[in-house]
Amino acid sequence: MISLIDGDVSVAVNLLMCIGIVLVSIWGYVRIKKITPLYFGCAYTLFAISHYLLLIGDEQPPGPEFFLLRTAGYAFVVIGLFAILRDIIRRTEAEKDLSLLTGRLEDRVLERTAELAQSNDALITEICQRAIAEERLRQSLHEKDVLIKEIHHRVKNNLQVIVSLLYLQSRKTDDPACAAALLDSQTRVKSMALIHENLYQSGDLASIDFDQYLRNLTGNLRVAYGVDRAGIRVITDARNLNVSLTTAIPLGLIANELIANALKYAFTGRDGGEITLTGKKEASQITLVVKDNGRGIPEDLDWEHAESLGFSLVRMLVRQLKGTITLVRTSGTQFVITLPYKG
Repeated sequence: MISLIDGDVSVAVNLLMCIGIVLVSIWGYVRIKKITPLYFGCAYTLFAISHYLLLIGDEQPPGPEFFLLRTAGYAFVVIGLFAILRDIIRRTEAEKDLSLLTGRLEDRVLERTAELAQSNDALITEICQRAIAEERLRQSLHEKDVLIKEIHHRVKNNLQVIVSLLYLQSRKTDDPACAAALLDSQTRVKSMALIHENLYQSGDLASIDFDQYLRNLTGNLRVAYGVDRAGIRVITDARNLNVSLTTAIPLGLIANELIANALKYAFTGRDGGEITLTGKKEASQITLVVKDNGRGIPEDLDWEHAESLGFSLVRMLVRQLKGTITLVRTSGTQFVITLPYKG
């Protein structure tokens, strides 16, 4: 009776273990997606069945079914072991390949790091060379600016010497016409000297602030022609009018002639008057207007063909600048000069 109970317990335990092994084998297959765990599950199941046949055989010698099941179980075990061995070999090969790839990658990383280091060194060298070149260029530009300013300063001084010589010569002559001609020459040379003086004092060596130039020019002309304290009022409005050196000198001479002409002749026999200077820059042209409310140029005077040096000089300089000049005789005298401008 006790032997029978022990046999039933043994069968139940084997059955439970078999079920557990099968479940574990299925779970292993699901987890790793390989059939290897099922081999051992099948082997244990066959061992359990053969053991069950041995228990129920009433101590009779095991039959061929027992040996067949045991053989099949061992076969599954061997197949499982081979599968495990194959997986180990594959994993070893994969690890070897991975190690080889890792080594190659590390070599490539080291090589690339060395290349980047060389590129970085080259870039640093280039940056240093560029910084040195830029510094030399800044020094060269500064020296150039200083040299150009010095040139303008010396030209202004030389022109001022000429003005002084003309003044001394005028003091030595008793001919009023000759003295007047020398005075006109002084103002013309002085107008050119003012251009170089403004460039020397300005931070911009490429253009002239023509509004400031006109103010200086009219001040000098008022003193030169003795009307500094007279009742002649000069209004200048040429804001934001900057012109290049090649335009400033001839345009300054034109303004000098027209302003000097107004100061000398427009207000003769009158207590005073007003001279207005207007300059502006548009998209394609520069306009300069010199206007006075004096007695005006006589109607019978053909100024375009007059032989006076002043008008001849004005016409010549306007042609040089490829511009036009128009005389308006309404309410005094008004000259309108237009010049082409390329921004």
